[in-house]
Amino acid sequence: MALVSAVLTAGVEWERLEKNVCLGVEKLHEQPRETFLTPAELANLLAALDDDANRPEADAIRLLAATGCRRTEIFSLTWAQVDLGAGTLRLEAGMTKNGRRRLVLLNDIAKETLERAVGYRRPGSDFVFPADNRQGRVSWAQRSWERAKRRAGIDPKIRLHDLRHSVGSLLGHIYPEAVVAKMLGHLDSRTTRKYTINFNNEQLREAADAVSRRIGEAGAEAAPPAE
Repeated sequence: MALVSAVLTAGVEWERLEKNVCLGVEKLHEQPRETFLTPAELANLLAALDDDANRPEADAIRLLAATGCRRTEIFSLTWAQVDLGAGTLRLEAGMTKNGRRRLVLLNDIAKETLERAVGYRRPGSDFVFPADNRQGRVSWAQRSWERAKRRAGIDPKIRLHDLRHSVGSLLGHIYPEAVVAKMLGHLDSRTTRKYTINFNNEQLREAADAVSRRIGEAGAEAAPPAE
């Protein structure tokens, strides 16, 4: 059902259908699928996007990969919400999933992407990623997404939303849960926890070694001095 609804949504956004008939239909519970791209795969993806002919679509995807924002938050972004000098995006309450305003801090990749977007800004439009459709902005980006995946050699099953998971996973290996939650705009800690507990065996081995090392150090400190 989720797949059919997504296809119909695309049809509406591409102006081939009037409405998504799946809206309002009760969906069966589906086990969520979470896929993470590695930092190397993300780097390959960004390189592939740099070669794409549709700059607004490609740059919208780049910004998703750089920030971990949701698709609707980036595709509907306007220049009024961008402050390149301060290095921030201001997401209004009406465009976030939890209905709360959020400030997104921009890293170098995000700033570079937005600086390039200034070059194709359209007179009379405030959308950061303009397009020739009914909405006047990028609304799907599927063609650029599929092209970039092929060029980067990435699993074709990877979805745009998996970029958000990938950013969360990358952050979760470095920063505490509270930081990841703030970066991604999570209110429920259970949503963030799936990233912060996504450790590999090497990291678990390092943690196990740290325990034994600390016990050994404590034992050495407590041992009586040699006579």
